[in-house]
Order: sequence, then C-alpha cells, then structure tokens
Amino acid sequence: HSYYEAFVKLDNYALRYALILQMIYASVDDGSKDEVGIRAVESAILLVEYFMRETVKVHELVYKKDVRLRMSSKQREVYEILPPQFYIGEMYSKVAELGFSQDQLKKFVRITDYFEKIARGNYKKKFVELSAD
Repeated sequence: HSYYEAFVKLDNYALRYALILQMIYASVDDGSKDEVGIRAVESAILLVEYFMRETVKVHELVYKKDVRLRMSSKQREVYEILPPQFYIGEMYSKVAELGFSQDQLKKFVRITDYFEKIARGNYKKKFVELSAD
C-alpha cells in the first residue's frame, strides 16, 4: 500500500514521542530525565497507533474516493472533457485533440472504477465534479 512509507516513519517517531513525553513527565512530576519510563513508552505507542489509524483513514478518503487520483495525467485530461454520460463514438474527435486514440479511449472506458457501461457504446462517468453554481 502507498501508506507503507508513513508507517515506517512512525516507528522512528515512537522513539521521539517517548523522549518528548518523558521530558514532559519529568518536568511535571519530577520523573527521571536520564531514562525513558514505561509510562512514556506506552503513551508513545498509543500515539503511533492513533496516527497509523488516521493515516489509513486519510489514504482511504483520498485514494479510494476520488478515482481521478489513480489516473495518468493524460487520462485525467480526457476524463475531464467527457460529459457525465456519453456515446463513445461521439467522443473520438474530442479526445483526439488531446492525443488520445480510439483504441486508448476504448480501453479507458472499460476500466470499471472510472466508468459504468449503460448500453452498447453508451457510458457514464462514476465520478462527476459538482459545480459550485
């Protein structure tokens, strides 16, 4: 998953959080400034677990909801100019202006995460930007 990198960093942050929490505990209730206590380590682990859950939530929100983020830049350009529902034959000349061939468009509309086939040659976009009008 693409959030793997974030999880790796959180392991390192756990150590830092434990040190910071130990210094806070030491300044508040005269704990040790020379050793990291169990309380600080357990609290740091709780913090890291929280951030891991939030990372997954954000990933799901960003990458699963908006399918356009998984498209190539050329696919995004084509997706934006297509109407919410369209006949593929009527779109060939429109997408050709962007350098997208008929074969590329045929393959593109077969991606079920992006389009729904209504009837033969008739497709509907699954993600439609709502205007602010």
